[in-house]
Amino acid sequence: MTGRGGNISALGEVLSGYTKRRNWQRQLGLNQVFLFWNEVLAPEITAHARPKVIKGDTLWLEVSDPVWSQQLQFETSAILQRLNGRLTALSGGEGEKLQLREIRFKLCRGPWRQDVKTVESPPSPRPVDAARQVEFNQLTADMEDKEVRETLRRLWLIMELGNMRRRPEDG
Repeated sequence: MTGRGGNISALGEVLSGYTKRRNWQRQLGLNQVFLFWNEVLAPEITAHARPKVIKGDTLWLEVSDPVWSQQLQFETSAILQRLNGRLTALSGGEGEKLQLREIRFKLCRGPWRQDVKTVESPPSPRPVDAARQVEFNQLTADMEDKEVRETLRRLWLIMELGNMRRRPEDG
């Protein structure tokens, strides 16, 4: 597929190399935890803890108070098992296995806000608009590198699902 005086396949190769060097594919996969946190864990837990950041293979949780921090430390292996089970299911066994290895806890500074979106489970994602998916597939169909094409498809899908979850009041 050729664009204005350039080869889009060459751009795909550059993007693929860049994402591999930066380890973005793996990090994007791990960050899916933010999307399914409320679906995997009990409401009692999600009301007092929420994912803050993932650094490497360590998930940092923000917790409401020291009591919950201690309680969740006792439950770390069960939480990891649930989260990693979902990550494995989402990755479909393709490529590198997505796994979190550790959970660390950080107390919330200031008042704990339960109105943060992690308290209620997000709505189940609607299917991606078929016409938009066909259009995207047509745009990438001529890319020779299947890995680059698949990486772009996954990134596009993540962006599409994120855009569909936004509500008008979110901006």
